[in-house]
Amino acid sequence: MKIHNYLFIVLLLLSTGESLLACNTSEHHSVSNHYNHAQKIFEGKILKVGKLKQRNFSFVYKETGIRSIFIKVEVTKNLKNTTVKEQLIIGVMPGLYRDFELGETYLIYANAKKGYDFLICENGFSLKNEEAMHLHAFLWTIPVEHTGYLVEYDTAGRKWAEGKLENGLPVGEWKYYAKSGELQIKGSYQHGEETGQWIYYYHTIDDTYAILSQIVSGAYYQKTGTYQLLRLDSNQTGMYKNKLTYTVGEDTLTESFYYKHRIIAKQVWYQNGWRNGIEQRFDEQGRCISYYQFKDDALEGEYWETQVIRGAENVHLRVEGYYRKDKKYHERHLYYENDVLSKTKEILRDGKVLP
Repeated sequence: MKIHNYLFIVLLLLSTGESLLACNTSEHHSVSNHYNHAQKIFEGKILKVGKLKQRNFSFVYKETGIRSIFIKVEVTKNLKNTTVKEQLIIGVMPGLYRDFELGETYLIYANAKKGYDFLICENGFSLKNEEAMHLHAFLWTIPVEHTGYLVEYDTAGRKWAEGKLENGLPVGEWKYYAKSGELQIKGSYQHGEETGQWIYYYHTIDDTYAILSQIVSGAYYQKTGTYQLLRLDSNQTGMYKNKLTYTVGEDTLTESFYYKHRIIAKQVWYQNGWRNGIEQRFDEQGRCISYYQFKDDALEGEYWETQVIRGAENVHLRVEGYYRKDKKYHERHLYYENDVLSKTKEILRDGKVLP
């Protein structure tokens, strides 16, 4: 992660009231990861580009309620599960629709998503984009219908992903690594679909830590005029090595971090490529901070999560409730002060918002 991206995430988290974790939790972006999670990958020429006001060639993206478009594409080169000259109509993720030009050729990753009867283009790159083509160069080294163990390295020669393909589909355990070389994600596939438990880890020795080191030295404050170190406690016991307190604009942040210690960030259970069962997230102390249940990738059953209330010391919020068929049915907010319940507010009952 580049420094300017980290700064953007800091500001974003502060604006949404979420706490900033010391570790980088961004998702992995190796070519193998994209390849394994896409149903179809191909180079294709754009035959038609929809318009937002064109109702028969646009759609509403359910996760956000934002309208997006369809594109009609003719496959010019098969990279996974397509036929050359095949014509496909694909929905485009909101925000990407401006990237497609009629008559141009693109590298497209298309995937199935729950609740859609068409594929969604989650990544599309013009073949004229030399930087993008360089980043995805490993894709062209994977033979169609490849069977065998595959190891991907980043541009610096560090292992980025490894696992087995069978007839071009991932099978068995796969591991995805951060740029620092530490394990970031591990999980298994069956017939090309995620199955069983998947574990996601916090970064502990990645670029985020290089930034924290610059905060300690003062170099980042000299460079940016912000991120000024206030305190450094290196006498931590247990799993952490250092505890930093520093400023970002008018805000003061305190973070604990540790080098070379694997900390689980998220655990998810899959079946046939859909989330089935429990999804849990954890903080850096290993405490569960959210619990959701899924059935065929739809939220179903009890859920809860804890949230820090900005500006309220020693106070936190627990949001809990119930989903039915991916729709929130019950919800209530429980406010705790010094870990003692101080207030309860019912927000939603039987699918109706309460006054």
